[in-house]
Amino acid sequence: MFIFDCNGVLVDSEAIVANVAATELTRAGFAVSPEIVARFFAGRRPSNMLADIETATQRKLPPNFAATLAGATLRRLLAELRSTAHVEHA
Repeated sequence: MFIFDCNGVLVDSEAIVANVAATELTRAGFAVSPEIVARFFAGRRPSNMLADIETATQRKLPPNFAATLAGATLRRLLAELRSTAHVEHA
């Protein structure tokens, strides 16, 4: 069985992902809020987000930043991701 989730139906990961991205980008010297990450990058591939940030700022992200971001995101999702209310009805 495969279950395809449109974000927010079964689980809502966008807020977690935006917070992690903002935290890691700020830690790397690219100050950005979770709201900005969500507004401009929700639903996009991380590689495209990182390329756009480098283009917009004309600065390179640290080496292995994509792996750092992926690891931090996975840790937060494992710790915080919960099903949405009334998911049993979906």
